[in-house]
Amino acid sequence: MKRINGHSLAGITRSPASMLLVAASTILLPFILAGYTGNPLWLSVTTAPYLAYVVCRYSSRCLAYYRSLWPWSWASALGLAIVALTLTVATFVIVAIVLPAPLRDWSLGTLFHIGTLSGRNAATVPLAYPALAALYAPPLLLALPLLAWMEEEIFRRGTTTWVGGFMRSVMFGLVHLTAGVSVGVCLALSGAGLVFTYAYLRALDDKGAVERLERLPSWALVALFPQPPRAKDYAVFRATQVHLTYNAFAIIVAVLVLVMH
Repeated sequence: MKRINGHSLAGITRSPASMLLVAASTILLPFILAGYTGNPLWLSVTTAPYLAYVVCRYSSRCLAYYRSLWPWSWASALGLAIVALTLTVATFVIVAIVLPAPLRDWSLGTLFHIGTLSGRNAATVPLAYPALAALYAPPLLLALPLLAWMEEEIFRRGTTTWVGGFMRSVMFGLVHLTAGVSVGVCLALSGAGLVFTYAYLRALDDKGAVERLERLPSWALVALFPQPPRAKDYAVFRATQVHLTYNAFAIIVAVLVLVMH
């Protein structure tokens, strides 16, 4: 069983063949059902059980990531998250100019005729329904650290150059096509990936990493690093902090916009 820094990846990362099978059953099927029934809530049919699983099994680790931001890291993480959001918007503007609308707006939702929610991340669909958002948002916010960590493990760990970082960032953006995100937004997310890459590469050369980690409460340190962290583990940790802040900030803004309307 593969483990990274003491964390088992059983049920989280899989072989390419099994990942393809999982994609067919957990990604395409919800889109088929949503298109067939006309009910976009089918898109979250696999996300909801996953969130319940995370709440039951990984709550302490997710909370440890939030705790790690306070009181020393939140400002730098928020600063980079804002830069990532700005770069995401700027990249989308460029993509909107370069790509024709049919290609820019294409998504799995378009393919399966989801309707007005086509192009939206399937995991956020329940947030469009006020009655569900109040119940769905808390576990989603709790699970964000694990979701961010998984993506950083896949797309940032092992990065050594900006050329490799750029290619990984593009792949990071495009993989969101499987979540129903439109082509234009996926390409824009590549801009955020570059900021996460910056956080990763900067952390690789951080001479004060050990001192900063020692400031964490023992429970948080054990939850995050069951084994003594190596340089790459710390770099993934720092990139995850920025990625988490980026996602949390975006979801909170989306919920606030929903409430105000």
